[in-house]
Amino acid sequence: MKKVTMPRWKWLLASGLLLCLAGCPSAARLQDNFRKVHIGWMGKTASVLDAWVRAEKVDLSWVKALPDCPCTIKVSGNNCVQKDVPFDTAEYRCSYQSGTLKFYHPGAEFELRQSKPSKKQKDTGLTKIGQQCTYGRRKKGDTVAYLITEGPAAGTVDKFGAMLGGMFLHRDADVDSFCLALKCSKNTFNQCVEQYLSVRPVNKGKSCKPFDPYGPAGGKSADANKNGIPDKWEKVRYDPSVAFTTCQ
Repeated sequence: MKKVTMPRWKWLLASGLLLCLAGCPSAARLQDNFRKVHIGWMGKTASVLDAWVRAEKVDLSWVKALPDCPCTIKVSGNNCVQKDVPFDTAEYRCSYQSGTLKFYHPGAEFELRQSKPSKKQKDTGLTKIGQQCTYGRRKKGDTVAYLITEGPAAGTVDKFGAMLGGMFLHRDADVDSFCLALKCSKNTFNQCVEQYLSVRPVNKGKSCKPFDPYGPAGGKSADANKNGIPDKWEKVRYDPSVAFTTCQ
């Protein structure tokens, strides 16, 4: 019997279609997100953000199923000593400051993204949610980087982990809404971004020492402006020029 082979391009096309069936958002949903994020819902960005936050607050129980972030990671220059970091029955992928990290978490040097679900996630069936941890060094040349526990540089939880639930779903559930917050805040750290953080919170690890690369950690203090934003974060800007793919 003559062996029948399929051209490589057909295999790639078929694989792409299967992936989309498993996780691609609908064209209508993408169009809807584009309208909200890039056009700002006809100038009503803040009200759309408010509505999204209210809807998310209905159920945040999934956040409790996520593993904690390690308090520290070992680094060497601009490299992670371990590429894959097991912790709290989960596993993380470590990377140095990419353009994307610079834009979404300005001030962070290293990032851990959850690459394998924890035991608790498997037990509860929440295997698509993901933890993100960001790190910085206290001084140049340090071989240890510390978990950033607050502010613009800190990592945030993902309803769909970029390495667990598919990039399209992560963009749809976590990134587009953050872009909406940045549009509302005009690329600064203010109440709009804090609204986002109320439903995509920062994990502070297990008894980790507070750390913020912008200054002494500790949240709101006497140096806060009239809107409650500490002075150290007022001048932070989310700069789209540092990354290839951002909200633009």
